[in-house]
Amino acid sequence: MKTKHAVLAVLLAILIAGFFALPCRATAEASAFPDAHAVLKDMGAGWNLGNSLDAWSGTQTRIGPLSSETAWGNPVITRELIALVKASGFRTIRLPVTWFNHMDPETNQIDEAWMSRVEEVVGWVLDEGMYCILNVHHDTGSDNWLIADSDGYAAREEKFTAIWHQIAERFASQGDHLLFEGYNEILNGSREWTRPDQASLDAANRLNQAFVDTVRATGGNNATRCLIVNTYGAQPNALITQGMRIPADTVEDRIIVEVHFYQPYQFTSESYPGVTTWDKGSVDTSMANFDRDFIQKGYPVLIGEFGAVDKGKTKARFAWTKYVTDRAAALGIGCIWWDNGAEKEYSLFDRRTLRVTQPELIEIILTETGGANFDLTDEVVAQAESRLAKTNLCAAPEKWSAWIDTANGGGADVQYSVTGVHVTVSSPGKEAWHVQPAYVQLKIESGVTYRLSFDYSAEPAQEIPWHLMKDYGDYAAYQEGVLEAKNETQHFELVFTMTEPTDGNCKIAFDLGGNEKAVPFVFEINNLTLVKE
Repeated sequence: MKTKHAVLAVLLAILIAGFFALPCRATAEASAFPDAHAVLKDMGAGWNLGNSLDAWSGTQTRIGPLSSETAWGNPVITRELIALVKASGFRTIRLPVTWFNHMDPETNQIDEAWMSRVEEVVGWVLDEGMYCILNVHHDTGSDNWLIADSDGYAAREEKFTAIWHQIAERFASQGDHLLFEGYNEILNGSREWTRPDQASLDAANRLNQAFVDTVRATGGNNATRCLIVNTYGAQPNALITQGMRIPADTVEDRIIVEVHFYQPYQFTSESYPGVTTWDKGSVDTSMANFDRDFIQKGYPVLIGEFGAVDKGKTKARFAWTKYVTDRAAALGIGCIWWDNGAEKEYSLFDRRTLRVTQPELIEIILTETGGANFDLTDEVVAQAESRLAKTNLCAAPEKWSAWIDTANGGGADVQYSVTGVHVTVSSPGKEAWHVQPAYVQLKIESGVTYRLSFDYSAEPAQEIPWHLMKDYGDYAAYQEGVLEAKNETQHFELVFTMTEPTDGNCKIAFDLGGNEKAVPFVFEINNLTLVKE
């Protein structure tokens, strides 16, 4: 096991090491692709980029080409986040993606803007020399359209294969570090998790076969690319593992079986905050199921999601993580930690400030799964310490506020989250500042250079003035501009130097009022960041 000092050095360097070299994406010949056992062995420890590209609106309607990425409170994915994960020792990123809300409901055509965004993030992962798993995620699950039922099966298979045909064609030239995963946690029409009937198991098996057939038919590198198929509900119990049928394939040993691992569920889940102890029984039983039904039959197994939420019982959580990864490693099973970006749940990183938040947990995962070691010089560690010192001055959610001047006709509903504000303007008032959300109590120092950034959107499109300004007196602006906000998330960034005297009570404000505003409209600001350069 790595020493604590070495691990600390690794984690101090994470924001630098990833930038030293960006290997080119592999575009290998199809015949040269390694088999599933070799790929799984090389994938090492993995991390899920959850609740980002898989986020959806809570309805079965389309919500715009890109706006869903931040719908569940996470910031827009950046290349720097991917580099951070790579430099932390992970060699694989599972990229959950939900597709139905980015498709034409009549033609099943995927929005070009959405496909391009997915391609961009996949490219960042591959540029880092990592493995990337791309899937169909919340199209399945408790609420959505892709279910394992015989009734209506033909129409669902048609839509499912339309998605995979488009994905496979788009990524056909990518090399062996890109893997496709057919579906996430598929359930039947009754939304039964652990005791499906035979018809439901059969429908899940048929969809897995349709996935394999569709991808292989597109040719190119997809002819021998490794493909991942999930059990029903991604569940590990014997009824489900024994009821799974591995799809027939046109090439030998290119299929990996995926399961998810949250056993014992009451210990790992946020739904049971009072359960903070666990026993080995359910872990051992599940591992025995994987061994008997897949591994001994020659099929490699990947735990595509595992994790236990932070309930304040750190020792028990660490012990569970170590035991699961150790048992999996003994069977040659790969492990990918589920990270939904939520601080008190599964997150290992702060995606807003690009910091490691769970170094000890990462150490356990890397150690048990053969994670990378780093040989760091003092210079690299010093550079990392300097970068980590760039604290986000806008990281306190409680400092968001809003001025709604109802006396002058302003009206709005403001919802605050850990990442920003969501404002529904019902009445604009007379002046621009009659509806004004703001981040307050900032200290801006004279002579210091700052980098300001945030993500924003409006529906319908609006011109939104913004200001970095005094929060008292004459409200003079130090920096300001106008956002051309649209119904898709855009990113704003500005580097500036404070030329005025130090001001200890500044605010960053957004003007949503004024007679020219067409109401109602919705405006969102997320991931506000202000750092010293």
